Amino acid sequence: MSNITIRSANIIDALPITNVHIKSWQETYRNIFSSYFLKHLNSETRKTGWQETLADEEKQVYVAEVENQIVGFCSIEVREYHEENCAFLATLYLLQQYQKQRIGEQLFLVAKNNVRRLGYQDMYVEVLAENNALSFYRKYGGEIVGKRCINGENQREILEFILKFSMCQ
Repeated sequence: MSNITIRSANIIDALPITNVHIKSWQETYRNIFSSYFLKHLNSETRKTGWQETLADEEKQVYVAEVENQIVGFCSIEVREYHEENCAFLATLYLLQQYQKQRIGEQLFLVAKNNVRRLGYQDMYVEVLAENNALSFYRKYGGEIVGKRCINGENQREILEFILKFSMCQ
């Protein structure tokens, strides 16, 4: 395995993050969303969204690089949950060919350490019930604390779990 670098993202990473985001969605959600939907994810819209996220000083984004190519990323943000501000792992995506090589674990631990550094007691993540990442998050101490149905394409309801990680562990 080549050297893996985890670093803070910057604005010039918007396009590579967008590309990883779309490709990882296509790989991860192929059994959850239609191929038509996944094929037509809008890269311009996603790129604009990532440019805005990367410019927002209140959000933190980290990338994983292998041989100077971004292969995964994660982001942390503060959201209101149960009427209080809470730290959320907003994203953690990794190209399929780089999964099961502990890169996702490294991204997760960077996020967790930074949430702890920011002074939060807990970190939350939302994950679709059908997403294989659910077992990853459970392995790293995620406790299911809530669930909800969200509208997928064609108004199909999709179950999503909310997991909580204690920063004391």
